[in-house]
Amino acid sequence: MAPPRSVASAKKAKAKARAAAHASARAGPAPTATTASSSTASASVETTTTTTEPPCALHVTNLSSALTATLQLLDTETAVPTLALDDDAFDAAHYASQLRAVGMHIKHGITKFALLHKEGGAAGPSAAASAEEVKNCATLAMQLYAHVATLPESRGAHLRSLHLSTARDILLALRALADGFLVAYGATVPTATETSEGDRKLGQHLLDTGIAWNCAETLKALPLTNRAAVALSWKAHVGLARDVAAEVKESVAEYEENDGDDDVDDFSSDDDSASGDDERSAAATDAVDPQEKAAQLARMAVLVKLATLAQSLSSRLSATLESSSDDTTTDVDAIRALDSLPPAADTLAAALDELGAAVAMPPLPAPCTPDARELRHHLLTVLGTWSMLLTNKAGAWTDAPWISGAVTSLDRARDAVNGEFPVDGSEQEE
Repeated sequence: MAPPRSVASAKKAKAKARAAAHASARAGPAPTATTASSSTASASVETTTTTTEPPCALHVTNLSSALTATLQLLDTETAVPTLALDDDAFDAAHYASQLRAVGMHIKHGITKFALLHKEGGAAGPSAAASAEEVKNCATLAMQLYAHVATLPESRGAHLRSLHLSTARDILLALRALADGFLVAYGATVPTATETSEGDRKLGQHLLDTGIAWNCAETLKALPLTNRAAVALSWKAHVGLARDVAAEVKESVAEYEENDGDDDVDDFSSDDDSASGDDERSAAATDAVDPQEKAAQLARMAVLVKLATLAQSLSSRLSATLESSSDDTTTDVDAIRALDSLPPAADTLAAALDELGAAVAMPPLPAPCTPDARELRHHLLTVLGTWSMLLTNKAGAWTDAPWISGAVTSLDRARDAVNGEFPVDGSEQEE
């Protein structure tokens, strides 16, 4: 017996929420009414009500403002590279060793800054001691920005983006730490028109999850080649594809077992008999004709096969990327092929989530309806994206022995989609 419609609705909502998450990949945590208290907790300062800011507050304010300025420089560098070295002038071994060194220095600096201002209590440490640690943290933040900005674009857009975004996360967390102490001191947290509230909340979230305290380990673990960076990103997509495939199979199995009466609430009380009558009436209306159910299952089988195929191809490509040793290529087309994988993963994830949402609450939309055309669009998006990836001759993975069989499987999947979800006269073939 299938679960109540409320369960199916929840599954559909889960898939829809995951699809929405891909539209705003770096959205910060939801606003709360306890931001100030959360910041105070992160700073771990024991406070009492005061009316006068301690002398160190000025220096901590300067640190927060300096970090905002550094973050603005980093964002500008991400959009328009100006410090990136030419490939010939770049020493990969030196970059890696300096990245590790900067990471260790920042971790040490953050720890000293936090301990000093925590032990000072509500009065804070002396102005001189605070000024020294603030200067150290601000200098290290600038060094981190300046170092990751030198990574050449020619080494791969995804690699450079990963290093810049990781540095940004660390600086956001450090600024959240400084702001937390300001709140504890009863001082005003500096704001700037260029600083979004979302970034402030993201910084607090990153601080709470420990990136500031583990920054040395985080920077040390960063991939140093574009292939490794892309492989790391793609591995996350494999997990999502696996989850969607499992959800689609589960939803279809539940629909297949459904006898048309599963939406009736067996625990309705006499007090809500009216609503119970409505539910029973709706359940009777939902009873599925055997022929219609067979047609639905045939269409759902296509979604199951496509989701399973997408999961298999994702796993195979992930294994190929991880086992590759081609980390020294400077071929522009090969690097661009690798850089195409993360956005392709986002496209696939969004389309697969839509498929999961569609099958989570059957029946599937009737043919020749707007919803049916939208579903077909998502099916063709999965097929088209995978076809593009597998036939990209610049991609090193296209030499893998499993590629030819995968292309054949995609062709068969396309035939199945066209058979159960045919194009109608109101749309153009994709």
